[in-house]
Amino acid sequence: MSRRKPLIFFCFCGIVVLSFLILVHAAEARTERVELPITIDYNLLHALIVQKAYTEENQSVTLLNTGDGCVVLRLEKPSVSQNDGLLEFETKVIVHAGTPIGGKCVVPVSWEGYLVLFQRPVIDSATWQLSFITTESKLLEMNRQPARIAGIVWDLVKGRVFQYLDNIKIDLAPPVDDLKTFLLPLFPKNVQQQTKDMLATLRTGEVKVAPEAVIVNVLADVQEVYRPDESRQKEALSGKDLEDLVGLWEQWDALLSYLVTAMSQDVLTQDERQTLMDVLLDTRYRFVEGLSDKNLTHDFVREQFVKAWRQLSPIFRHHIKQSKKDGSLGYLSFFTAADALSVFDRLGPTFGIEMSRDGLLRLARMLTTDQSVLTYGSGVNPDLRKLFQLMPTLQIDRSGPSESSPQKEMNLKKTHPLIQDSDSNDKEQKRTPENKSLPGVPSKQDIKKNDHEKQPDTRQPVERGGREKSSEGENIKDSQSGIIFVPQEWMTKILDFFLSPAYAAGDLSKYDIVRWRVPETGVDEYIKRVIGVLDAAAGIGKGENDFPDSFRDMFRSMIIAMAWQESCFRQFIEKKHQLIYLLSYNNTSVGLMQVNERVWRGLYNLQRLRWDISYNAAAGSEIAALYLRKYALRDKNIVKSLDRSTLAGLVYAMYNGGPGQYHGFLQRYKKRKMLTSDKLFSEKYSWVVSNQWDKMTQCLIGE
Repeated sequence: MSRRKPLIFFCFCGIVVLSFLILVHAAEARTERVELPITIDYNLLHALIVQKAYTEENQSVTLLNTGDGCVVLRLEKPSVSQNDGLLEFETKVIVHAGTPIGGKCVVPVSWEGYLVLFQRPVIDSATWQLSFITTESKLLEMNRQPARIAGIVWDLVKGRVFQYLDNIKIDLAPPVDDLKTFLLPLFPKNVQQQTKDMLATLRTGEVKVAPEAVIVNVLADVQEVYRPDESRQKEALSGKDLEDLVGLWEQWDALLSYLVTAMSQDVLTQDERQTLMDVLLDTRYRFVEGLSDKNLTHDFVREQFVKAWRQLSPIFRHHIKQSKKDGSLGYLSFFTAADALSVFDRLGPTFGIEMSRDGLLRLARMLTTDQSVLTYGSGVNPDLRKLFQLMPTLQIDRSGPSESSPQKEMNLKKTHPLIQDSDSNDKEQKRTPENKSLPGVPSKQDIKKNDHEKQPDTRQPVERGGREKSSEGENIKDSQSGIIFVPQEWMTKILDFFLSPAYAAGDLSKYDIVRWRVPETGVDEYIKRVIGVLDAAAGIGKGENDFPDSFRDMFRSMIIAMAWQESCFRQFIEKKHQLIYLLSYNNTSVGLMQVNERVWRGLYNLQRLRWDISYNAAAGSEIAALYLRKYALRDKNIVKSLDRSTLAGLVYAMYNGGPGQYHGFLQRYKKRKMLTSDKLFSEKYSWVVSNQWDKMTQCLIGE
């Protein structure tokens, strides 16, 4: 037995050691070294150098000035670029050198030219200071030829300029600290210690001089913190979780709006402007679609952020400007944090990253001290309209159709029982819109209270509160046609019941709202009035969003068909004996043209979209003009291959589903696999072109 004990002991020790090695190996297998890049584009590097070393007006700095103008040494207008793996730094040098004697400057020498330095950037691992070691230099005349300068000039340049420029350092500690504070709250609370351990491993890596930027790699040892529940990652949210996500998305949308409008202050190429518009619209449309389909997940905002940043980053970096308040370092922090989020996104969900309100707040603070940046406001943002190249304010034409307007010649066929002569009305049973649900048109049953958005339902009904009188006493003047209406008994009762000062529609009178109630009889006159509003709205496609006159007739018919498809010519509906604005089944689009309030937030006044039919029509027309001019007509070959009806359908598909529908519609058209909405709109468009207005009464008051 005594001989076997040592053997057992050694076997036991071997098992323990082996187990330990296996555990160590397993731990190492779950640890990954990642590179989080600090990408300093040359525009940004230029701004940082200016803020650091060229602090005087017009990007200049005076290194020496005796005060009498005899000896002056000044540097101006630095530039940075890449040259064969090195940083090429260039600055203009202005030298005046002489000997001051008796108040005079004796033997003065002046020279202006360029100093070019070829530098290798290095990072201090302890202080995170980025400095630049000069490996080669040259002086050039103003004509870019090699310089031949006097010894006194060279002595000044060599003794002072080189020393000054060699001492330029960029402090990267703040961006790294911001990166740590940004990343920490993005990881789940139950792995905060592992997250802190990971952040503690942040260290300097290689510095590269790339064609577009200087890249300082920050290394980190990242552990797979947990195995997420895949069902949770894919689970559609509801209840409180959905409410929280909607609030988070609203903050993200506010930040995205700030980012794209910040860029609109600069001179953009059409491609850059198009990208900014695409990103904003696509992001908003995807949210509305997810909200409607009830498939929003926990990762939705993070995924949207990463996708948007990949598209915005090149534009944002290219147009970065120098800030007098040292804002460029804040932009560098933002870029670094956004890039890091993209890195972790590529690593997959096992690292537990989720976007949070705190994360968005920290990002916003890197860019601005404005506390309202993340506010999901409802006002009109002039910078956003500028980005979309829209007029500063939406022009509303309330004059009504001209004498030559095609709507004057419309023959509204009175084939529906409700608009036949009164002696035949009693032969048919009256039906209301509740009895019919037309595909693509929300019925009254579709209008329901929004039960998941934080903001309250502001559809204040127009109800009892007295009626307004015109100068003719009880008579009421139609603001569009100029006709004086003498209210019958039924009309007086409606006015008494519906009118209220609570509709919050600007300078509209109460009757401006009530007159757009769909009547039970006389629908043909109502249709004419709506078409008059749409005709006026169809004329707004002017200015930068204008399009060739050859598309005017198509555009007018398209606008009318859109209103037909979207709302069946209704701005309001009657519900429980009250008038409220028409709200889509998913609680996001309103009124005659069903303008989506979330998608077009900041570009239009939301209250006027709800209560002002002319404003709603003009907004819908302006949006359609935007899609026609900026998207549908941009490829002449595509335009030539489509007839007017199909081109109108293409615009409507984007109006309904966003810019992504441009290629989606063309693919469906090519494969002859059109969606139901495509077919329904095509039908409405053909009815408008052929004046089949009797079809309109079917969706307004039923068959």
